[in-house]
Amino acid sequence: MNRWQELPDRLARNIAGWRVAYMMFFAVYATIANLDTSASAAWIAWGYILLSVFALPVVLPHFRRSLFRTWDPLRSRLYAGKRATLLTWRLYIYILTPIAFIALLELFSILESVFLQFTQSNVSTKVGVMDYIIALLAGLEELWRWSMIGTVVIVCRWLAGDRWRHGQVRAMAFAIAVILSSLSFGAGHILEFTHGRLQAWYLFSGLGLLLALMAIVTGRILLIMAVHSGYDLWITWVSATSAPTELWALLMYGLLIAWIAVVVARRQFGFRPPALALQPVVLSDEPAVWKDWFARERRVLNQVFAHRTILYVRHIGATALPYGTANGVIDILIELSKPHVTAQEYEQLERLGYQFCGNAGVKGRLYWIKDGEVRCHVQIVKAGGRLAKAAVEVTNLLASRDDLLQEYSAMKRKLVARGLDDWASYTEAKRPAMENLLRRLRMRRVY
Repeated sequence: MNRWQELPDRLARNIAGWRVAYMMFFAVYATIANLDTSASAAWIAWGYILLSVFALPVVLPHFRRSLFRTWDPLRSRLYAGKRATLLTWRLYIYILTPIAFIALLELFSILESVFLQFTQSNVSTKVGVMDYIIALLAGLEELWRWSMIGTVVIVCRWLAGDRWRHGQVRAMAFAIAVILSSLSFGAGHILEFTHGRLQAWYLFSGLGLLLALMAIVTGRILLIMAVHSGYDLWITWVSATSAPTELWALLMYGLLIAWIAVVVARRQFGFRPPALALQPVVLSDEPAVWKDWFARERRVLNQVFAHRTILYVRHIGATALPYGTANGVIDILIELSKPHVTAQEYEQLERLGYQFCGNAGVKGRLYWIKDGEVRCHVQIVKAGGRLAKAAVEVTNLLASRDDLLQEYSAMKRKLVARGLDDWASYTEAKRPAMENLLRRLRMRRVY
């Protein structure tokens, strides 16, 4: 699914009403605080800082979940146990990328200033401790930015109604939200200048847009908060020091070139799914001997985990149902006392033809894919845990409700018709429907 269609849907879903209220209040208050020049501006600024701090536990977790990239090489646990590979990715994401982004922000600022003929700076030449503290706290502005984006997206969802299900509508709403947040970010900095405020607005709006795009690409808001603070600290230090800074700048630009070279070589930032996750999805309404194939696979998997004291191997998903639209994949749920695979079990699964796919975007599980005469997808989860219960209950719900099964089958056919015909894209697009089924399950428990 196009990320610009996916992100607004994520931002508007699965967030409690009181968190939405806080996000909207924070977005409005912070915008006013950054534009206020009254006598009480100092008190309003302190209120903005406090709201930013409280936003860390209130809205930051939602933004992290919304921006999350399914195949993030570290969060997906795709390289669990491979120390050298993990170290390489950590250096790439936590060292090379932030420095490259800081260099990119500075380069963008220089080029835009030349284009706008804007030569002012909002950093004092007499830098004190407070200036460095302000620069360090600058990263909190990313919470303001994403609160603005979230607010606009949710308002657009309310206004769009049923049209929200169209990807183009969501993409347009998200584009509007990102642009408005960037313009507000730019407006929040114009009062730091005595003249040339229009050029300052253009400059900082552009920087705000670039920071928003960085978060969208990486899926890591905390990383971009660190980049924002790092950039402000760099600019503050450059303005204060009398030592030559050219060597440091050249080093940063060199790392930026290295980062660009890596991205170009990989043809993406670093979220390529495993090859088996790109298998084509082939839907069928024809009944098949799924249960027989599952029984055969279960016998083999029971042997792999034979020494486990707690072991349940269950058939879940569409192929576990007597009818309905299935994608030709046998979904198998393995419940263990701990969702952990030993080195010996790992080797046995590989010998059986399974490829490890990390957690495939769901924390708390291990995902394996096998491509053979019959394709099998294995999820390893904690026995009796939240994920195990949800998987079994959704399968049982579809088996007991013909109307939901038909609705679910129709949705799958629509996704494939839209071109989402590889497993990674298909399952990502199917996620809202699965969450809707889980909500219905919770409602059924209540009533």
